[in-house]
Parts: sequence; C-alpha cells; structure tokens
Amino acid sequence: MQKGTFVHFVLQQIIDKYKGDLKDLTKEKINSEVDVFCDEYLDSISGYRSIEDTYLKYLASNIRRSIKDVVIRISDELKHSEFVPVR
Repeated sequence: MQKGTFVHFVLQQIIDKYKGDLKDLTKEKINSEVDVFCDEYLDSISGYRSIEDTYLKYLASNIRRSIKDVVIRISDELKHSEFVPVR
C-alpha cells in the first residue's frame, strides 16, 4: 500500500464525482464518500485483504482519517472561492 497513491486515488475520485458541488457536501457525506473510495482502493490491491493485519488496518485508518480532513478542508476552501475543480 503506497500512501501517496492511496491519497491521490481517493482525492481524484471525490473531485471527479462532485467537482464544483464538493463545497455543498456535509461533513457526514464527505466521511461516507471517503470511506467508499478508500475501500474501493484497498479492494483494488490484489491480495491485500488476505494479508491485512492489525498494523495494516491501523495504517489504513490513519490515512483514511487524514484524507477526510483534507477533503473537508478543500470543501471549506471552495465555499469561499469561485474556483471550480474540473479534474
């Protein structure tokens, strides 16, 4: 599991799906969507679920929490800007 690839994948999926509407998402919706895309990423790693142990779950949980914080901050920033993400 590559942290940078993990983060990039989730951010790309969120922005591709919501684009300018990202600013309108609630914190709960952001948390839910990040969870979906994190699971999608982890499931895409061949054999990951079969080797997932307590340590890997801990790492994934920390990365997931960080991504949620980043997306919430991006959403807040977009509320005060005319910038509209495209990709």
